[in-house]
Amino acid sequence: MEDALQGLSASPVCSADRQIPAAAVSLNGTALPFPLSDQRPLPANLLHLAPQEGASMHWHYRSLQNFGHWSSCVSKNGSGSRSTRTSVTRGYPKSSNASEAWLKPAGWKSVSTLWLQSSNSKAADAAWFDTPFAAVLVKDSILTVLVRGSKTLTDWLADFDYRHSSSSSLGLPGKVHAGFAGIAEQLWAGGVRAALEKYVLAGNVSTVQISGHSLGAGVAALLAYTAQAYIDQKASSSSSSSSSSSSSQAAAKVDALLFAPPNVGNSEFVRAFNTRVNARKVQFAYDVVPSVPCSPSMAACPDTSVPTNNPNGSGIWQYTSIGGSMMITPASMPYQAGSWARFGKVHPCKMQHFITATHVCSYTCFLSRFVAEPHNSCLLLDKVVAGGEGTYCAGSIATFPDTQSPPYPYKA
Repeated sequence: MEDALQGLSASPVCSADRQIPAAAVSLNGTALPFPLSDQRPLPANLLHLAPQEGASMHWHYRSLQNFGHWSSCVSKNGSGSRSTRTSVTRGYPKSSNASEAWLKPAGWKSVSTLWLQSSNSKAADAAWFDTPFAAVLVKDSILTVLVRGSKTLTDWLADFDYRHSSSSSLGLPGKVHAGFAGIAEQLWAGGVRAALEKYVLAGNVSTVQISGHSLGAGVAALLAYTAQAYIDQKASSSSSSSSSSSSSQAAAKVDALLFAPPNVGNSEFVRAFNTRVNARKVQFAYDVVPSVPCSPSMAACPDTSVPTNNPNGSGIWQYTSIGGSMMITPASMPYQAGSWARFGKVHPCKMQHFITATHVCSYTCFLSRFVAEPHNSCLLLDKVVAGGEGTYCAGSIATFPDTQSPPYPYKA
């Protein structure tokens, strides 16, 4: 971990030129995205729903990628008092450079952009930079919150802070990942709660969709629980005082679309989450990120850049995986399934060489099956190798030889 953190820059690099428009309709012409079927309480596996819901998931994943590529382009950096900084922008910040514009989903109103406030120094008012971490959008009866993944040193420090937190401000049961909870608290107070009050409780929104990738998926899971609990509590209070105004509120449902989500909490939290949140946990079989922090227990480490020692002296932190899993296997890839299967011969400790393929391209490739998407990132091998159409993934398995280690196991 120390080497990884030392190699990170405090400020992310703009990659707006990598944005690709999200498909607006499914293969059968259904407008995207659409509400997911209510599967609460969540069973362990929901892969059978991929043919029905995959197109909506593709819209979210592509929109998350675009937001992440653009967010670095408008990062604010400088120095001075934190009192001059902001955690929310109405709409979204515009760049004077057209090549750095956000490819916002067509037809959607930008409600707000939520910033992650950070500092690259321990000094309270030293040099700092802030970067957009989430976008709140609305269209018709759907409110969407997009939560990006790790891009900065501050993000990575949050990733590694897997101590438990009770996060009372979010009203979460059990114990949850402290780093994710800290970001979720900023986003909730910064604009998510206000958007729910305006568009759900006092508006006509009946579906809230909160999506995230990687770190963003961990944060999105916590936000989804808090959002659904908040809506339920307000609907219950309204029902008690006036039954005539409760119907739309009672119908409001939160869908959590979580791509490569890390584990976010202990068994008590997960039991409550599976009951309350209509989630989909989308993960590629050979992506190691959804396996951390390790379940059922993660070692507590006191002497690292982010100390995670447990005050109770147990030496571990307990984590449990949420339900609603949609496990992507190599066989389910539309092209070069055999090439994707080669990751099974790579030891998990060597997977960092292939993180682009396993942690990013795998999701684009699988979900491209459900929309007309030529930019699918499915192809891993040299162009002379037959067996695929579309675009190539930068994290090619062909770059590295197979190892002699045992296959990396996954649960179908």
